[in-house]
Amino acid sequence: MPWIEEARRILAEDWDVRATTWSVTSWNELRRQALEVEKANFLAPDAQRQVPYLTQKLSESTGPFIATSDYDHLVPDQIRAWVPGDYYTLGADGFGFSDTRAAARRSLPSSTPSQWWFAPSRRWWSRDASTTPCWPKPLPATT
Repeated sequence: MPWIEEARRILAEDWDVRATTWSVTSWNELRRQALEVEKANFLAPDAQRQVPYLTQKLSESTGPFIATSDYDHLVPDQIRAWVPGDYYTLGADGFGFSDTRAAARRSLPSSTPSQWWFAPSRRWWSRDASTTPCWPKPLPATT
């Protein structure tokens, strides 16, 4: 989580982009609960519609939403259907080499430099016309 907080600090200080951090303890449980809600809504179409926990929590936030994980990007991607807005995932796709997490993370798209570059550049790609296009500064050299 420290690399996420560092990316958030860089976004705020260098880009004037405000970000909120949410910690997910189980992507699987968020998906499971949302699927249960969908099933209940399907089986009782005349009852008051339920809303998945994830959607409730994020409904007052504006995107884009960016999820990062030390696992494959498909792990956080499993909740995409219930995120109310543009949703992007970063992960350690295909990296099975053996090293410390910190060393491995430096070479992955889920690293701090990747995250702070990724978020403002996505503002430029966003489908929301209210966002202002911006270009990221070059990534810092890593050793």
